[in-house]
Amino acid sequence: MKEPLNLRQLFGDRFKIELDDVYSGRPNSQGDPWYYLIPCKYGHIYPYSDRLLAYYCVGERVRAKLRREHPELECRQWSDDGECVFLFEPDQIDIIADHAQPHRKRRSLTQRNNRDSAAGCEIWMDGRPVIWKWSDSEICVHCTAQQRDELLKLEGSRKHGTYNDPDGPRTYDIIVPESARSAARQILGHGHEKHQKTPIERQQLRNQKRSWASDNQRTEAILSPQAVRRR
Repeated sequence: MKEPLNLRQLFGDRFKIELDDVYSGRPNSQGDPWYYLIPCKYGHIYPYSDRLLAYYCVGERVRAKLRREHPELECRQWSDDGECVFLFEPDQIDIIADHAQPHRKRRSLTQRNNRDSAAGCEIWMDGRPVIWKWSDSEICVHCTAQQRDELLKLEGSRKHGTYNDPDGPRTYDIIVPESARSAARQILGHGHEKHQKTPIERQQLRNQKRSWASDNQRTEAILSPQAVRRR
């Protein structure tokens, strides 16, 4: 039997890789790529063969949207409760990731800072690099959905990843040729440098807002009619 596609080698730097709960107790399962899977918000991704991956979809809306927008994906094991298995090639992972929302691999703040410094980040916004060097001939641009559509119109650009921020809108990473850096800056607009906030600064701001809220609550308690009558 041929070896399946190895999720850890293909996407271990982007997504969280886990062992299948059913087989994780078997001997030598730790290094067997058949037991690897990528947990997602709506199902999970696992190896299907030596050239295909499978996405086990849970959710009728996700399944319907995938079938409507990407009819080229083969669908198997259809059920009435929203479950389905989509077969896809590794280079189609971004299509699946947009809908499945796989769990991203977490990095420490030190690792992210070292990575960003080595990558030559150009612009920062809210503690996150907006433009940084991807390779000798390409840059990576972090953008919103509207900016994504404009960036993808640039020749040679392609989509790299999607991020689901619980405190904000979905954002995207777009790979753009180095020659189009000035065009990418115009699409993003100017003034990003005015909104620089590191993670520490954002935490300090949250603490300050909590302190203000506590002060307001204490003031309201002192000036309440019940407190005045007790005096």
